[in-house]
Amino acid sequence: MIAYHNDPKLKEALLAEVEKHRLADQIVSGTYGEETNGVWRGCAVGCSLRSLGLITGRAIRLNDHAAYEAEVGVSRVLARLQDGIFEWLPAHDKPWWPGQFWTAIPVGADLSMVWPRFAVALLTDPDHGVIRRADAKAKSAIECVSGLYQQWINGAKPSAEERDASRDAAAAWAADAAWAADAAAAWAAAAAADASASAASASASASASAWATSLAWATSLAAARQWQRDALLRLLAEAPVVEVATHGTESRE
Repeated sequence: MIAYHNDPKLKEALLAEVEKHRLADQIVSGTYGEETNGVWRGCAVGCSLRSLGLITGRAIRLNDHAAYEAEVGVSRVLARLQDGIFEWLPAHDKPWWPGQFWTAIPVGADLSMVWPRFAVALLTDPDHGVIRRADAKAKSAIECVSGLYQQWINGAKPSAEERDASRDAAAAWAADAAWAADAAAAWAAAAAADASASAASASASASASAWATSLAWATSLAAARQWQRDALLRLLAEAPVVEVATHGTESRE
């Protein structure tokens, strides 16, 4: 997958439709999409998928995170992160979030490393990561799980033994965690680390929302989401653009 299927016009059209939703005050929490008194409103994902449906003329379920992959070349795990972050942003930030998300993604970008980099940041960031509050046992689990993600980032596939060790560390952390949120973070990381790099996005997507909320439960929800938002936007913007030989065809040189 490459972002926007390497089509600048798709990004331009999507941003235009999302901005129409913002200007019409149609971006709201709590629903993927509903119409009241003739006025449609929906969340970040609902707004994005409705916009893509209007552009393509296709019927798209507004809660179908997987549709991001087919329609715009963005993995479902990133759709879930966009969704989870949106719901707990301060009210004045919410309408801007869908446009910020799509603006940050370069046309033709390979976004495959955004999720693992984001996961490592949530675990180990010295100012905002779960590791800040961890005791020695929890730190060991965090380092084990984040280490597997770092291997993935570096292009190495973790061994079965390393994946087992990650799950064991996460289980031990979950048993003794002072914060249920920390346990959820460990389990989410272990679930993703358990898959191969090619399939990890699918396994991670089921737990991404819980993972993204982990830090928020331990601190101010709004402050946590704002940090998560900024971290995700930075990682999206930094994603490498794939060279293509022809429109929509990746070059594998």
